[in-house]
Amino acid sequence: MLRAENLHKTYGKRKVVKGVNIQVEPGKVVGLLGPNGAGKTTCFYMIVGLIPADEGRILVDETDITHQREKLEDEIKETQTTWENKKKDYKETQIEEQKTRAKERKREEDEYTYNLHRSRSLEENNYADKLTALEKEIEGKRETIDKHVEEKTVLLNDREQLLAQREQTMETLERSVESYPTELKTAVNSAIEQKETELSTSFNQEKALLTKGAEGDQKVLETKISAFESLVSDQARQIEKLNNQQEKAYQQVQDIASKAVIGAAERPQAITVKTVERDGHNL
Repeated sequence: MLRAENLHKTYGKRKVVKGVNIQVEPGKVVGLLGPNGAGKTTCFYMIVGLIPADEGRILVDETDITHQREKLEDEIKETQTTWENKKKDYKETQIEEQKTRAKERKREEDEYTYNLHRSRSLEENNYADKLTALEKEIEGKRETIDKHVEEKTVLLNDREQLLAQREQTMETLERSVESYPTELKTAVNSAIEQKETELSTSFNQEKALLTKGAEGDQKVLETKISAFESLVSDQARQIEKLNNQQEKAYQQVQDIASKAVIGAAERPQAITVKTVERDGHNL
């Protein structure tokens, strides 16, 4: 049963409601009749708790709910205060977690940078050692080739001197047989020409073989030098690729950190509103 006793309401100097009494039995419908400004809406608002009554009481099943609104407002304020404190604690916790994650990311970045620099330094030292060894090998090959060419040159000079001596001997023989008959002179000249042809052919063949061998060794060295230059170029490209991967990894780490901070700031907070049941009625 709903009952209002001796309700009063004043706005300024104007008395809007004066001593109103209303009783509504369970299952009954009651209407308020009166002209505009008579106070019907004001009475209704006081009964449902939208505005406080200056005087009088409002009872539901003999339970006084006149000042229930003030109690509910106090509970709401207390709940809001509790929620604000929890929200503040949550933000502080998030800030600490972000700082911890930032420190962890910084440590990981420093460790990655150190390992990368160390690996790059080891590779550069390895490449430098290989380059030094290859340069030494090339220098040794050059010295061997120069020595071989020098030996072949000496051998060719000796053969040329021998050929010159033989030519001088042949000239001497030619001069000594001038007094012989024409047939002997023809036979001797034929033998000389044949011998000269053989010597010239042999000399040309030896010279061609020596020249071809020296050119072959030189081509082998040029091929090795070209392969080494290609290896150095490939290693330079690999180093550039590692630099690009480092920059990309660093950018990905920054993107992940930014998304984590934005996600933590935009995370919604759930607020649960509970209905309080008193004396069998929901408030």
